[in-house]
Amino acid sequence: MVENFVRKNVFLITMLNFVVDNERMRMCYNCLQKRLGELEKEQENSKEEQLEQDIANLENKSNRDELDEEHLVQKKEWLAEIKGLQNEFSEEKPQSL
Repeated sequence: MVENFVRKNVFLITMLNFVVDNERMRMCYNCLQKRLGELEKEQENSKEEQLEQDIANLENKSNRDELDEEHLVQKKEWLAEIKGLQNEFSEEKPQSL
């Protein structure tokens, strides 16, 4: 009779441990799922921020390229003016002598 009582108690304790462990695992799984969702959201936000930064960099580069083109055109105009002035000066110099 005592053996039967001990067996039943051992069985009940084993089942109780199983239920408690199962509940702990379920809670842990839920926490992990929640954290995974948070990480995925952070990753999406990070990707969006990176895309926004890439777009801003491309726009800045585009603006710089446009400015570089404008400066290049302006420098070419200045060079043409300087060459024109040099030609005028070189043509005027022999006449004044």
